[in-house]
Amino acid sequence: MRPPSGLVTFEERDPSGRISRRFSLRNAFTDAYADILAQALAAYANPVPSVPVSHIGLGTGGATISDCESATGWAAAPTLDAATYTTGTASLKASQGASTTGTYANPTLIAAYDASASGTSIEVAMRLAARGTFDLAASRLRIYTGGSTANYYEVSFAGIETAVGSTFQDGTWKVAARIPITSFTAIGSPSWAQVTGAGFVVTANGTGTATLNFDDLRVYPPSISALATQTATSVANEKSKQALSTLSFTSPGLVTASAYWSANELAGTFYIVGLYGNGGATLAAVLPLSYTKPPNYTLSVTWSVTMIGG
Repeated sequence: MRPPSGLVTFEERDPSGRISRRFSLRNAFTDAYADILAQALAAYANPVPSVPVSHIGLGTGGATISDCESATGWAAAPTLDAATYTTGTASLKASQGASTTGTYANPTLIAAYDASASGTSIEVAMRLAARGTFDLAASRLRIYTGGSTANYYEVSFAGIETAVGSTFQDGTWKVAARIPITSFTAIGSPSWAQVTGAGFVVTANGTGTATLNFDDLRVYPPSISALATQTATSVANEKSKQALSTLSFTSPGLVTASAYWSANELAGTFYIVGLYGNGGATLAAVLPLSYTKPPNYTLSVTWSVTMIGG
């Protein structure tokens, strides 16, 4: 029997219930478990008494430095903004009056993570309420290492615009602003092999208050595809593993599994999706992708596995 093939379909609906996006991706990478699954399912006849797939998971790859769901541990403390966000249920907001500067920092958000591989970048969602109120050269994103505010890498907001090739727009999220680690300048004695925290320096010029919302700071690895292989055992940096809402065995050799996320369950950008068996304990198939679920939208992920030759 040849290995199974997969078709993963994403169906997103807006708050009114209308389909806003629908797309499918073929050729999921499958590990040995999926091959065993194929052989087992090929022997079944309708109805199936027991199908050993149970969950679908979504992950972001790399490591999340902060999901920005809490201001605890930050100094100076940003405010939690539950009305404006891209991921989860809130973002963090920092505001500085005209001609003032504030540093918002948390150097101990995570245990030390090695982000030193060539091609690694930092991904963050940022929203400048009014770009013209910022001193873009003096406002900075910082990545702290070793748990200390004395050792960090930084890049100016102007440098971020250069790195990603587009400017900030007033009141608009720049989601997934992927910034190469080579764009950062070292201050003190930092090490990309020991990333532990992050922070922002917000500097307002003389025209008015500068307000920054930021959300979902994370490390983006050199290759998502390298995390989605036949030998993968988990979904990297998994944000949600959902039990199946429907499971059907439409013919000998074809099983379709679906999971559903409601409007308030999940928001954010995801790069890996995985199909699980054994009650969510064993990864059966995994696929790299690029998908952003907006807040207040619902999502259904359907995974059809075809057992060729079953």
